[in-house]
Amino acid sequence: MKRFYSLIILAFSLQVAISQTTHQVCISEVYSTGACNSTTGVFTPGNLTIAVGDQIQFTTYMVLLGGYNGTHTIVFTGSAANNVSLPISTNILAPVTTVTTPPFTTPGVYPMECTHSNHCFIADLIEGWPCTGYSVTVTGSSCTADANFNLTASTVCAGTTVNFTNASTGATTYSWNIDESEFSTSTNSSYLFSTPGTYDIELIADGGASCLDSITSSVTVIEAAVAGSDNTASLCNESGSSIDLNTLLSGNNGTGVWAETSSSGQFDSGTGVFNASGLSAGNYTFTHTVAGNVPCPNDVSNFTVTVNQSPAINLNLSANTFFR
Repeated sequence: MKRFYSLIILAFSLQVAISQTTHQVCISEVYSTGACNSTTGVFTPGNLTIAVGDQIQFTTYMVLLGGYNGTHTIVFTGSAANNVSLPISTNILAPVTTVTTPPFTTPGVYPMECTHSNHCFIADLIEGWPCTGYSVTVTGSSCTADANFNLTASTVCAGTTVNFTNASTGATTYSWNIDESEFSTSTNSSYLFSTPGTYDIELIADGGASCLDSITSSVTVIEAAVAGSDNTASLCNESGSSIDLNTLLSGNNGTGVWAETSSSGQFDSGTGVFNASGLSAGNYTFTHTVAGNVPCPNDVSNFTVTVNQSPAINLNLSANTFFR
């Protein structure tokens, strides 16, 4: 049985947030005055269109003294999760009351109907419920997958493993890609970057039913400093004996800085030449340091040069020694 209003003038204002903009739309009886007459839109069948994630706010602006109070229930057929109830009072001095629907999450067209918990007399004199026969159209996608991840570093040295922590929502399966090539389907992942360069890391979050979302971050890999292999050499301390330590370098990828860690006093750090003339026999130590580019550390190779005592030649000639 169709219900009708009693001799009460009831005005509603409907506020719809779309793209963070509030639109005023009115649902009212033909005799309404005040707030409804100043609204900027009219709520007619099918003309209210919102996006997935939007909400609708109902506000009571005016209830004149009459014969009912109670709760006005607003029902969205097919989207019960968005149904709301709005308290209504016969007291004209009662404060304005509002109610906001939960966000609409699924696209579709939802008929709207109103019911009241305590309707009164002389029903046949007033038109029917003001929002019955109207609908709300929700546009957009119901996909809730939101891809996101954190990484331990975005600039690293070659040879570093970067860990990726998944922070996605609304997804059940994942695909990790480096430069569009998949390397993992785990929830979280990691990757060893061996070669210098810039790499795009993409996470595809799959919420099912073709609900996909993706996010991409870049990782820059810097060439690590390599000072080369450690090495050793030996020479005698005879006059003019020296060695160029640069000839001992092997596997370095840059020009480094030489330093002596012993104290011969006869090493030229600018040229890398060690002069062993007249030095005491023993081991003399040196370092070769290649500076790394941030965030890569410096690399150091170590060298040991053993100085040996030159053998002495002793000619012991007697008076009876003859040479023929």
